[in-house]
Amino acid sequence: MKLLSICKKIFFLGSTILAISFCQITLAQTTSVSEFVHKVYVSGIPYDEASQYKSSDVPFLIQMLEDPNEKPYWANIALLLEIIGDEKALSSLIAFIERDPGGELTESHYVAKTSAIMGLGYLINKSNSKKALNYLVAGASPDAWEKRKITGLTTKWHATVEERNLDMAKYAILGLALAGTKESGQALLRLQTQAASSTNIAAQQEAGVISQALSEHQKIVNEGLSGYYKKNHR
Repeated sequence: MKLLSICKKIFFLGSTILAISFCQITLAQTTSVSEFVHKVYVSGIPYDEASQYKSSDVPFLIQMLEDPNEKPYWANIALLLEIIGDEKALSSLIAFIERDPGGELTESHYVAKTSAIMGLGYLINKSNSKKALNYLVAGASPDAWEKRKITGLTTKWHATVEERNLDMAKYAILGLALAGTKESGQALLRLQTQAASSTNIAAQQEAGVISQALSEHQKIVNEGLSGYYKKNHR
């Protein structure tokens, strides 16, 4: 299942989440960064192939993430940066997530933003970044996205900013699952406890997502991200 499918699952099926599949296709190791992110991956970016790129590729990828001409490929670019896992890219990734064009967000732009939110889990997995972890933990609350002053909306998927904020919070929860660290697991457990005792509607809506995220988090802890994709999502 490709990343676009994950987005639609969250939009329309609520707690049916983290059915993430990165196809294990073979690409030539000589594929340039530009060629790699410009490909269309029917089943998502291949995790093992993406992991072959290095910190030396980060400056060029950041330039691409800031280039409006690369907009159709921003999701791939952000995810590749996060899979590389160099914390030097974190400020640029957060700036991309929070960069606000205002008004209507195209579907591809919104998918890129939410991919970048979720993909911070990859960066945490590689770098153990406390800053990225704290960003996701805070982002698990819909209110955080209001405070970050992101006003763009994709009206095909969300009638209100509040709906969009809840959706972004769910992607932050998915990111904590992908991180696969002790700290991200502890954060998910705290979120689960808070959701169980809360009368807040948004918190209750997140409960199913958190439960499934904890399950996937444990698989990633046991198998590692590469093993997780190979074993669970062929």
